[in-house]
Amino acid sequence: MATLRLSGNLETLAGRNCIEVTALSYRDLLQELTVLLPCLPSEALTELAFVIDGEIVDQPFLATFEPHSELHFIQKIAAG
Repeated sequence: MATLRLSGNLETLAGRNCIEVTALSYRDLLQELTVLLPCLPSEALTELAFVIDGEIVDQPFLATFEPHSELHFIQKIAAG
């Protein structure tokens, strides 16, 4: 199973820093998290950048990943 690492506010909301997920796509991950963590709104996640194995994903809704992947949600970096 893929490992989702949570930090900061997400860790506080979820009450844990790591979750094993069966999803293999971003869309499925969002659905799985709404079941596993109903206190964590999917809208909050879609506003964050999505990282698969250390690489920020440009188009997360098209993203897929492997069962052994490590996943993160991080703040988007804004350029000025």
